[in-house]
Amino acid sequence: MLRCIAIDKAQNSQNSLSRGEQVLAREASESIRIKDDTSSTQSNLNQILSNYPQYAHAHKNKSFVSPGLSDQHQAIKYYTKLLQINPNLAEIYRRRGNLREDSGDYQEAIEDYNQALRINHKLTTAYINRGIALSNILGEHQRAINDFSQILQLNPHHGCAYYNRGVLYYKLGNYERAMEDYTKALRNNSNLIEAYVSRGSLRIELGNKWGATEDYIQAIRLNPDFAANPKPSS
Repeated sequence: MLRCIAIDKAQNSQNSLSRGEQVLAREASESIRIKDDTSSTQSNLNQILSNYPQYAHAHKNKSFVSPGLSDQHQAIKYYTKLLQINPNLAEIYRRRGNLREDSGDYQEAIEDYNQALRINHKLTTAYINRGIALSNILGEHQRAINDFSQILQLNPHHGCAYYNRGVLYYKLGNYERAMEDYTKALRNNSNLIEAYVSRGSLRIELGNKWGATEDYIQAIRLNPDFAANPKPSS
């Protein structure tokens, strides 16, 4: 199963909130918490955004943080109302997709990822989320491979994309490509325990016990708990 979902440092930087945006997010969250009526909330949010015109149009790669919204249903409603105000928030579509996926609404989640990528075709986190959903939930491994390949076109040093694509090649029986991608993943991120474990397991299948031992030793060095519970990721 695909599990490596690390985000690029550059993407994290893009998604950070300025102080003004944090104020906006808090006020929007409070408005929704107090008044659940859709029309009233819409009016309140529009008023909030009118107070911050510099943030009403330019949120394409920004992520809102909703303080205190731990309930998934409430968080989905929060993101939906933000999208009613500004339908060009790629990161908000992605985050709503995450919540919908966690809630079991898989097709709606994938559509949110699709919409996020229509708005911003360079949003690597949306490719990661969609690729994982396509593979783990729908079993569409080749489409998932295409998403991780797209990430690598945008960032050829994305270790998690190599790892996840390697897992998919393994599922499809292409062990040579899987081995190549596990190795590239570790070349770009030497702390990916999953890649050591998966490569070690594949090496055992291919009869390379010495190579597998080296990979497992490295995994144990990174996480001693692995010795007690070794679970290959592929």
